[in-house]
Amino acid sequence: VSMERSFNWFTNPMVPTGPSHGPANALNFNRELITPNDTDVVSPNADTLYCIAWIDLSKEPLVLKVPAITDRYYTFQFLDAYTNVYSYVGTRATGSSGGTYLITGPDWKGEVPNGMTEIWSPTNLAWIIQRTLLKGTSDIDNVHAIQDQMHLAPLSEVSQDSQCVKISRLT
Repeated sequence: VSMERSFNWFTNPMVPTGPSHGPANALNFNRELITPNDTDVVSPNADTLYCIAWIDLSKEPLVLKVPAITDRYYTFQFLDAYTNVYSYVGTRATGSSGGTYLITGPDWKGEVPNGMTEIWSPTNLAWIIQRTLLKGTSDIDNVHAIQDQMHLAPLSEVSQDSQCVKISRLT
């Protein structure tokens, strides 16, 4: 119930915008450092730019495209509707070479397209918290360039060469 309330709050277009807010099934980037005034995330890091994606897998899988990120720590943390972590993509879990991931829900039946790695979610309602290390305020444009290469889109909107065509972000 708490997760669904959060999903509805953060994806509601009638709610004031802020970090973590934006449409469902989209990467909602925070393009600035979180401050103590931002209270949506408990104890945010002072050296990290965040991205939140509230995902609904009830209709179809989503495709996450991650670029090669070789010069810094990054992670995508996947949480189910009970806030249990069910997967990671990132420096420690999958390396720095990037990849294309098919995020599937518990009811999906289908074949994973060539070139994609499946990440299975035990619940249709899920949450992704993405973090990218910021090496000081002069590094922010470099992190923005990395963020600009991260894509999330429904499988039906992805071309056969695994490039996502729909990009959403908060600025």
